[in-house]
Amino acid sequence: MQQLVLLSLVFYGAQMVQPAKDFGFRLERMRCRYERIDSFSGSFSMYHSQPLPMILYDEQRRVIFQAIMSARFFDLSAPTTSLPSSNDAGWATDAGWELEVRNDGRIHRVLTGSGYTDADRRTLSKLIETILAVVWRSNSQMRDRLSREEGCVN
Repeated sequence: MQQLVLLSLVFYGAQMVQPAKDFGFRLERMRCRYERIDSFSGSFSMYHSQPLPMILYDEQRRVIFQAIMSARFFDLSAPTTSLPSSNDAGWATDAGWELEVRNDGRIHRVLTGSGYTDADRRTLSKLIETILAVVWRSNSQMRDRLSREEGCVN
């Protein structure tokens, strides 16, 4: 009986970590260039150039969604401060970014700024790195374009 209850909990928990049909995100980064990764429109753009198509497969959506849920993204408050300057050492990944996520009708936005604990900052930096790694790995056009750009390639 205990095994059946445990199996039910595992199955139910697995259902909870699946993204809803309306799941999507938009990540805008400012470092030495502007980048926009937009899964709502399925596009990537750098500076304000013509967007390139971006593909995210179901497994990649799940990986990103699970990273978002692990970071407790929807529990974080959205600070009202502006993006920090490039010398803000608290953010390992970017000088400034904004991440908006929609799932199951709920929309939440978080941006770099004050108001987070050091642990939350590290978690959010890791979340941004995960999103970038998943998106870049599967979109060679984006990766090729980034490698041709001058400045930082991170």
